[in-house]
Amino acid sequence: MKFIFFIFFCLFVCILSFYLSVDFRDKILYWFDNDDKHLSKEERLVNQILYETSSSIEKTHQIKNFGTLISMPGGRIQKLGLSFNSYQKLSKEKMRTYLLEFGEKLLHNITLNEEIQPFLNERPFTIENVEIYIYNHDEKGHWPYDPEIGLAHLYRGKVIFKTYHHDDKKFGNKNESEETYEEALQLVPRGDKS
Repeated sequence: MKFIFFIFFCLFVCILSFYLSVDFRDKILYWFDNDDKHLSKEERLVNQILYETSSSIEKTHQIKNFGTLISMPGGRIQKLGLSFNSYQKLSKEKMRTYLLEFGEKLLHNITLNEEIQPFLNERPFTIENVEIYIYNHDEKGHWPYDPEIGLAHLYRGKVIFKTYHHDDKKFGNKNESEETYEEALQLVPRGDKS
């Protein structure tokens, strides 16, 4: 009898999860994943900022957050970052625009949060303390190969683009190009940060 109940319960959960929206499931899993009672104040603040920033970006762009970067040895916040997957091939220009926009949005949210300021290793926090990764895929989730950009990365105030080998036997990047943050700003038309 217990086995039959277990089977029906599993079936019920599967059917229920099929009908729940993805947003609802994500929010439930987020709150189960982040048990605040074991986190310090600065860890809760970091989680809040990263969650609010990534949620805002996901709502306004066709891009999915899949990870965070947190560097805070000894409780001092040195770097914060977000990683995104795109499931539409993005051009180099669009990826550059997104990197700048997402980096500035995260930096803005950190700067506006007065509670987190005492925990920042450097004040003011700058674009060099923020990292953004965008992994480029097509609609089916496949990587683009050289010459198309596979990864765009905002790192230490630089914008980095990487391409991947066509040959599956080779692992790693084929080409890499780099721009300073200032050069990237000059290449994005004003008002095109959307």
